[in-house]
Amino acid sequence: ADGAIPEVQVERLRGLGDGMRTNGEAIYQTRPWKTHGTTTETGIEVRFTQRGDRVYAITLGTPESSFVLEQVEFAYEYAAIPCELTESRPLTEAEIGATVLGGDSQACQEHVRPDDGSPFPDKNVWLAVLVSMFLHGGWIHLLGNLLFLWVFGNNIEDHLGRSRFVLFYLGSGVVATFAHIAWDTASTVPLVGASGAVAGVMGAYLVWFPNAQVRTLLFFIIVLFVRIPAKWWLGVWFATQFFIDPNDGVAFMAHIGGFVVGVVVGLLVRESRRARHAMWKETYADDASGFWDNRFGGRSDNPLPPHQGERRRLGRGDRDGISSPRP
Repeated sequence: ADGAIPEVQVERLRGLGDGMRTNGEAIYQTRPWKTHGTTTETGIEVRFTQRGDRVYAITLGTPESSFVLEQVEFAYEYAAIPCELTESRPLTEAEIGATVLGGDSQACQEHVRPDDGSPFPDKNVWLAVLVSMFLHGGWIHLLGNLLFLWVFGNNIEDHLGRSRFVLFYLGSGVVATFAHIAWDTASTVPLVGASGAVAGVMGAYLVWFPNAQVRTLLFFIIVLFVRIPAKWWLGVWFATQFFIDPNDGVAFMAHIGGFVVGVVVGLLVRESRRARHAMWKETYADDASGFWDNRFGGRSDNPLPPHQGERRRLGRGDRDGISSPRP
């Protein structure tokens, strides 16, 4: 042998060095703090140690989970948390520790002393309500919300216009957040995601476009594309929210709250001419022939959207002057 260290061993030593840079302070001169409940969902074993008033989480495997700890810290610093909003203050170290390390999701303390420090004393807990809508628990969470927004958001934005759509979207998200807080006031778990805001868009879609055909991918022996009316698609989705296990980590009450807001706003706008002029573009607000309730055409007696139907009459049936209904 030439005495050279195999490349595999070199990479392993580099990994140990990276781990020491991350966990060195936690390992040196510390004492065990907790050892129960030390296996994470990913199967990586963790030990908790304490040095002074600091608590460390040390992985006994590869050091990649330090990234997970950074994500947890980021969520507690910027996301909305029910306890913080009901108490109008950031969480204390004891509350965060009880939640993250002890697994107590209801660690909110009603009477906190001034000397009970918070890791994030400058956090604006009310601004976090908006920030939470732009934070997600992972790529699947983000892409799922984007898919629903892409499917149901285009026609809502088309009717409202960009600025009013943004206000409606954010307003639905805020109401959805407070619906979740009202359901679980003592929770010390961060709330992230735009699902409540997207649910508001879906609720308005149900009212304004109930007969729109939603192309849906089904896996039944073979892969099929089928068209399902929005009223059935969205109705089933809304019903399933009541069957979500509260322990699954899904803010189902935010979904329900956002959807209800969208339905209520949708009904108010649809039934009031004044509201339609205030919320919809004038192209749709002045439609006397009925509401455009189908992305593939309007009512059975008026198959084109109002502005296209008008152009059709002016053009005496010249189809070259008619743009296709927006898919």
